[in-house]
Amino acid sequence: PLSVGTVHISSSDPKVDPDIDPAYLSHPADIEIFSKGLAMIDKIVNTSPFKEKIKRRYHPDGPLDLSDKKAVEIFLRGSIGTQYHPLGSCAMGKEGVGAVDDRFMVYGGKGVRVVDASVIPLHVSGNIVATVYALAEKGADLIKEDWKL
Repeated sequence: PLSVGTVHISSSDPKVDPDIDPAYLSHPADIEIFSKGLAMIDKIVNTSPFKEKIKRRYHPDGPLDLSDKKAVEIFLRGSIGTQYHPLGSCAMGKEGVGAVDDRFMVYGGKGVRVVDASVIPLHVSGNIVATVYALAEKGADLIKEDWKL
């Protein structure tokens, strides 16, 4: 997904949850990519040997016409959500674009680092655990370097 949401501190009280807006499907390319993905899956399941094994489509349920762009968009907007491994809420990038620099330091902060999955700016194509381990190792090396340990 190319959509970018926001996370903002809503109070100085640490017990108050932040304001989180995932901004699902706010980038127009996301609708196009997901629509093409649905069409590709539909084509696969309607091709032998799958079509002989699959009795019916369960999701999206019912007679959704995958060639109807508006109907597919409505379906997607009602179906998309976060699952498994959210990331990027404190993305690494250039100042003004990202929240942390290449040393995991928070822009505008003093002595504050973020070294976790939230710094990954874009989704990876698999489970993120190995990427998080690599970030943690790099972050530890940078902290030791800065503290001359």
